[in-house]
This record gives sequence, C-alpha cells and structure tokens, in this order.
Amino acid sequence: RQDLRHKDEELTGKIAIGSGEFQSTRFLSQMIASFSEKHPNVQYEIYSGDADNIHDYVERGLLDIGLMAEPIDIRKYDFISMPV
Repeated sequence: RQDLRHKDEELTGKIAIGSGEFQSTRFLSQMIASFSEKHPNVQYEIYSGDADNIHDYVERGLLDIGLMAEPIDIRKYDFISMPV
C-alpha cells in the first residue's frame, strides 16, 4: 500500500478505490475531481466489482476506500454514508 506523503507541502501518492455500479459513484467522482483540483499530484486506482469482491479487497489491504452497499458489518471501519 502506498501512503500519501507531504513533499514540500504538496500532497502526493496513490489512493486505491473500489466500487460497484452504484448511483453514489457519481458522488464519488465529484469528490475525486474536487480533491484533484487541490492536490493534482495524487493518483487514483479505481477498481470495479461487486460488494463481496470490494469487501475482500478492503480486508486484504488492496484498497484504501471501498464503496459497498448494506448489509455489511461496518463496526470495524471508518465510514460515511453516501447521500444517494
């Protein structure tokens, strides 16, 4: 896993994101676009899959962020609910 680093005050690194085909994917793309404007040197790796696949990748540390639909046990994750 590659972490985000501060180099000369510029944020750099990669963020691995997994998502299924959700309506919230549009919201995610808006968040990435906004973040990219502020931090253009951050790169993104986007993976598509179903909830089980994304959950497995998060568990194995292959993804930094996973968009998953409920039901899923979220007690051990930091999470936000998507507006859609």
